Amino acid sequence: MREIIAQKVNEYLKKSLSCPSDAAYKKLYDSMNYSVDAGGKRIRPYLCAEFYCMLSGSADFTPAIPYCAAVEMVHTSSLIHDDLPAMDNDVLRRGIPTNHVKFGEATAILAGDTLLLKACGTAASNPYLDGKTNAEACSLIARKSCGMMAGQQIDLISSTFSTKLDELIQLQSLKTGCLLSLSCMLGALAAGKNTEPAEAFGTVYGLLFQITDDLLDSDPDSDTGKTRGKDERDHKATFVTILGREKAEKRADDLLKAAIKTLDSFAESESKHRLKELCRKTRYRKN
Repeated sequence: MREIIAQKVNEYLKKSLSCPSDAAYKKLYDSMNYSVDAGGKRIRPYLCAEFYCMLSGSADFTPAIPYCAAVEMVHTSSLIHDDLPAMDNDVLRRGIPTNHVKFGEATAILAGDTLLLKACGTAASNPYLDGKTNAEACSLIARKSCGMMAGQQIDLISSTFSTKLDELIQLQSLKTGCLLSLSCMLGALAAGKNTEPAEAFGTVYGLLFQITDDLLDSDPDSDTGKTRGKDERDHKATFVTILGREKAEKRADDLLKAAIKTLDSFAESESKHRLKELCRKTRYRKN
């Protein structure tokens, strides 16, 4: 199912980000497509589609595809900006040069900005749902994107030497959790259901995802496609630097149980079982 969702979303993204070959601004679109096509796991579109299927009772997730594409645009925008010299100043993402290394800092900024605006436009013009639903989707995208950026601002001033655990949880609940919960909420919205239970799962899953990411970053045997160990060298606050590896592992196990328990509130379905398996795979992933 995950491969099917990724394929459909990739096709939609390709169409949405097409550009005439002779356009004077083609470099901008090359830059956006470079990062969108860089081999991401498409977890956020997957969450959106599975929540739609779980809550609508339909295996056909077509009505949610524009929202799936929109949330991936927001995610890619955040990665481009996160890697900039003014932010994390990273040169490697998903095993290839970061966007600003490939296209220059100015174009990377424009690419990130354009993707964020295109996300709103894509959600607003979803042809499968009514205007009121699409307007609410745009409102959710704006609210959660602002939350994500607030988390990034906190991250810029966070430090291993001064950040406390509750502050780190707030940081990651915003920076990582906002977009993951948005993905689930958009799926619920497309299905015409209450978005709050989806948000609750996305928030817990976001912390599980981030603590696993921190564990992988500190593991010399992992292959994340990013610059390994950079957070520790930059004295960035992570669950590993604050808790230590053993306690971080225990916290990850607890979050896995919490995420699965949150899913128990939903009716039985194949999507629900797949989402539980996603939680397990997230906890024990190696890249």
